[in-house]
Amino acid sequence: MKKLLVFFLIIIISLLSSCRKRPVKGPEDALVLLKWCGIPNFVDDMDKNSLTKAVNKSLDYLMRVPQDNVYVYGPDRYTTAEIVESMETFLNILKDSPDNKSLNKAIRSQFNIYRSAGLDRKVQSSLQDTMNRSLKGV
Repeated sequence: MKKLLVFFLIIIISLLSSCRKRPVKGPEDALVLLKWCGIPNFVDDMDKNSLTKAVNKSLDYLMRVPQDNVYVYGPDRYTTAEIVESMETFLNILKDSPDNKSLNKAIRSQFNIYRSAGLDRKVQSSLQDTMNRSLKGV
């Protein structure tokens, strides 16, 4: 019985430590790709029209940016063209999902989901500088 308890304790500690936050040292560390732990339930308390408008505004901006610009999302890199395609896919999912349950299922199956790793002042400043330079180029 004692060995079984120790075994389960080791399993629980291993699972919890795999979900813990890592220190943020640069842009690659600012977002963490979620696997199974910590994936939120996506619910919008407003109507779909407001979300659709917001996504369309983002698409308007992205269409003015060079399509080969590269953005860092945690360990991954995506071009503007890939982000545009992703947002268009999201708009289709939003339009075709009759309820939150089907919306969540579609998001989880078709997208990588990231969470913020938390920002310290140094990384926050670095990200702000990057955003400012990016906006000046448009």
